[in-house]
Amino acid sequence: TAGIRRKGRTSAKLEKISILKALQSIERSHVAIVVVNAAEGITDQDLHIAGYVR
Repeated sequence: TAGIRRKGRTSAKLEKISILKALQSIERSHVAIVVVNAAEGITDQDLHIAGYVR
């Protein structure tokens, strides 16, 4: 799901389509791995994206 950003921060139509495809891939998956930047720690955006995983 590289590149998933908040709706207000996406500008290009292609980027919006790629985000939609990434979210659809999460929905179809049986296993999801959330990788975070160890230097930054877990951010609010990381938690938001992890929220898509059920």
